[in-house]
Amino acid sequence: TPTARIAAAGAAPWRNSGSVQRAPATSVWPSHAAHSLGTLLQEQGKHAEAVQIYRAALERAPNQAAASTWRNLALALEHTNELEEAREAYRKSIALDPEWVLPRSGLMRLLWTMRDMERLLVTCEAWLKRRPQDTEALAWMASLTNPVTSPAWPPCALKATVAAPIAARPCCAAVETPAVSA
Repeated sequence: TPTARIAAAGAAPWRNSGSVQRAPATSVWPSHAAHSLGTLLQEQGKHAEAVQIYRAALERAPNQAAASTWRNLALALEHTNELEEAREAYRKSIALDPEWVLPRSGLMRLLWTMRDMERLLVTCEAWLKRRPQDTEALAWMASLTNPVTSPAWPPCALKATVAAPIAARPCCAAVETPAVSA
């Protein structure tokens, strides 16, 4: 089982100063092994197993959690349709490395998939404060304000509540928003 594999990785001997020793409980090795195993499982399309591996690694060594482990967990959770958990994993990855683009990009894509336009807007605005010229965040903002160029424009119920407030925001002043019919 995946949990047995991660436990075995934690008990594996390792080299230190030429002698073979047992890896201490706080060793960084098990989390690296788990990360690599999880990535391999994802590449093979075994996303549910990858989720188990990443979760076991994060439970085993929470103080050694890397932004990349949280991001990879988020990707695996997306594939297993655990979207709320994926959103939270992306947020933890971003908290650990606020300048890393990939988890923020994944979160924006996930929020679009979940049709959570208000959180997408807030996420884009926060990212644009850090990087005002970020083309991906600007593209998401344009998608939120322009139903003509975005084939996945939100349902009519969201148009009235999302389109006008977004178009009124300073970061969207340069984006031309066509009239929206209800």
